[in-house]
Amino acid sequence: MYTAKIFSRAGRAPAALLLAALMALAACSSPTEVAQQHYEKGMALFKQGGKENIALADTEFRNALEIKKTLAHAIYGLALVAEQQGKMPEMFSYLNQTLGQDPNHVEAQIKIGKLLLSAGQIDRAAEASEKALRLKPDDPAAQMLHAALLLKRGDSAGAIALTNKVLAKTPNDTDAIELLANERLMAGDTEAALRQADSGLKIQANSIPLLAIRIQALEKLGRFDHAELAIRELIAKHPENPQFQGALIRFLVSHDRKDAAEAELRAVAAKDPSNTKAKLEIVRFVNALKGPAGARQELESMLAKQPDNNELKFALAGLLQAMNDRPAAETLIRSIMAKAGDSADGLKAKAQVATYLLEDGNKAAATKLADEILAKDNRNEQALLIKVSMVLDEHRVDQAITDLRALLRDNPDSLRAMLLLGKAHEMQGTPSLAEDQLVHAYQASKMEPAYGIAFAEFLLRQNQPARAEKLLAEMIAAKPGLVPALKLLAKARSDQGNWDGVQQANSEIRRLGG
Repeated sequence: MYTAKIFSRAGRAPAALLLAALMALAACSSPTEVAQQHYEKGMALFKQGGKENIALADTEFRNALEIKKTLAHAIYGLALVAEQQGKMPEMFSYLNQTLGQDPNHVEAQIKIGKLLLSAGQIDRAAEASEKALRLKPDDPAAQMLHAALLLKRGDSAGAIALTNKVLAKTPNDTDAIELLANERLMAGDTEAALRQADSGLKIQANSIPLLAIRIQALEKLGRFDHAELAIRELIAKHPENPQFQGALIRFLVSHDRKDAAEAELRAVAAKDPSNTKAKLEIVRFVNALKGPAGARQELESMLAKQPDNNELKFALAGLLQAMNDRPAAETLIRSIMAKAGDSADGLKAKAQVATYLLEDGNKAAATKLADEILAKDNRNEQALLIKVSMVLDEHRVDQAITDLRALLRDNPDSLRAMLLLGKAHEMQGTPSLAEDQLVHAYQASKMEPAYGIAFAEFLLRQNQPARAEKLLAEMIAAKPGLVPALKLLAKARSDQGNWDGVQQANSEIRRLGG
């Protein structure tokens, strides 16, 4: 198989090149060895760092997996790339896949434990920590995960004692220094936290957690110019991670420098006119600042310059839908469908039209469009979800669950599929399985309100108003002014007989004009 590939690519290449290729082939006696070579090349590129090297590393890991799909450390390599690029849901998915192939992969256990801990999933983080310590009890990283868990549970003394034990053996362990800095920050000793972070950065200048602690400390100390400079340094050191640009924007907005924030976004977009994501960041900012009307004007201005940019058209259609102007949204989507044909954009538009038809109760027309999409792309997520929605509407719950599980095998990050599977399990009378899916969807969405509200509604239906109240209060604390969450909060408190709490929530709703 590999010989055929070499000759087909070589064509009329000189004999010396063919000989070199054959010698390389002779050195690799099995597909596993070829895959391992791709993995090792990927790791070498990853360790060099930089946006281009990270992208090349990603390609090498994928090449390894094309040859051997079960190569756990290549999947773990994809998790490292996703972490570097700030793609936490993808990282979480790859870590789970790594552990699916190799449950004894200590590094993956530690990283997934850290992610779960940062998401507040303490019990699940503890499970990962226990597994890592069982596999490698003397591993400093495993010990530091346990120390972080102790700190999260309020055992500062235990956490510090274990951290000092690690530092006694490995004085330059930046995970240990990070924990000490974080503990000081939590205790309100900001100057000490800054000193700890700076000492760690002398060892590992590019450490994202230590840089983040340093920025927080500088901001708490009121050294805003230094904090801004530190964020810009973070962006320069990690250009592959767009989250840091977002951190700068949030910093500027929080210090009432909205014009500077907008200028930053426009400067990023101006560097690369083909970067539609950067344009959409401007739209999101304008929407938050000036409301939907301002965002619509911004999108229409962009489309005047790029009339064939379907990504911008989809964004405008979504905005129009949110503004309750479905006719205008549907007209725009149908125009994409008419022009884009069977391209990816055309199928996406066709699926959206099918959704409109389904909303209108025209199941026959919706089914026809979904079937047309699946004839071109039998794994199309949107079309499959439309078909499953109709199966659920017909109360064929077992079939819907089977179809949704198959869909999630191909699209493990499909949030809509998770929500539908949760609904199906609830209809089936298995609320624990329903809750698993709804929690997973909420976490994978990075705590997006729509998924949190779906989970809160489920908890209320399950007569668990206290849990719903806690969840909704956390959501509102993270995103104040969330009227749908406030309305559910009022219901959760009403279900518990907390009438003062109901009045408080309703007062806030009235203040917000909801």
